[in-house]
Amino acid sequence: MKDFFNNSLCILNNKLDSGGAEKNCVVICNELANNNINVELWITKLDKSPLIKLLDKRVKVTSIPGKKVRYTILQLKKLMVSSKLEIMLVFNMELLIPAYLINSFYHLNIKIVARSISTLSLNYNQNGFLGRIIWLKLISYSLNRIDTIIAQSFGMKDDLIKNLHIIESKIVVIPNPAFNFTINKKQERRDFINHQEILFVGRLTEAKGLNYLLEIFLVALKSLPELHLTIVGTGELQQEFQEKTLKLGLSKSIRFEGYQTDLSDYYQNAKATVLTSIREGFPNVLIESISFGTPVISFDCPSGPRDIIIPNVNGILVEHLNVQKFSKAIVGVINKNIKFDKEKIIESSKRFSLEKIIRQYEKILFE
Repeated sequence: MKDFFNNSLCILNNKLDSGGAEKNCVVICNELANNNINVELWITKLDKSPLIKLLDKRVKVTSIPGKKVRYTILQLKKLMVSSKLEIMLVFNMELLIPAYLINSFYHLNIKIVARSISTLSLNYNQNGFLGRIIWLKLISYSLNRIDTIIAQSFGMKDDLIKNLHIIESKIVVIPNPAFNFTINKKQERRDFINHQEILFVGRLTEAKGLNYLLEIFLVALKSLPELHLTIVGTGELQQEFQEKTLKLGLSKSIRFEGYQTDLSDYYQNAKATVLTSIREGFPNVLIESISFGTPVISFDCPSGPRDIIIPNVNGILVEHLNVQKFSKAIVGVINKNIKFDKEKIIESSKRFSLEKIIRQYEKILFE
């Protein structure tokens, strides 16, 4: 590995909560620091960043006060002007706008690389007129004027080109790495092992297709009365979803585990990991699952699953929002009518090795 000791990097983000993108921010910070790069993390919502505790001690954290982007601009300007930055990696599209404008207005000549964490046109279309007309135009304007944009999937790249009119030559596709934070202590043994267990990992939000997940599970349950679903994650729809499962009498069939840092036990016990998202950026859960040899079943949503799933090798890609086909896939895997080779599943995850991904980041940032 090339020695980057003399290189410094500022990473700008809004928060480090329990999401996959936030976890990847921590992984990238840690691995770059481990490769002798001086990493600073500037973060606007330190109080909403529980993953901070997982950062390497060599990463310097600076808090930028302000609940919303507009409140952070003055402090961000002071930091950018005084710090003599050379390279900035931006993880949040709304923070990119002031970062670009400050860099341009004050002629700071900072190399700015932005990391798009979702299918942007779909995300902002959900935010009404303000999202579609104002934010997307500002983001598009800024993206076309910075050095490089990192997209996690080819679907995200296509979205940037077609819907945000980004110059293709500015976009580089770098997927997220396969990585799981393992706790260095004896794992508490779960009080059950179900031989018909499927796993869902993710935020409990509308975008994750929770209503589809429940509908799929109910259909599959008719063929597999012993089927069990473990849900790992939290979110604004958690209470509503839990209440639905109780009303349907599914308290023994669906178990809520909340947020977990170490997911290895869950992946190893599951027969398959399921993803029912309406939309995605790049679903880390699929990579994590196959790295443990556990096959995945996912809607072919925009975007990401198509870049990860190799049909009949590491999982099943289901027609988007087709409940019957998804349920049939679950039944086929549990009944072993659809079989996978664990070693081949693990082998398919090596495309997303941490070392390989970090090397790509270093090339974009420092060469």
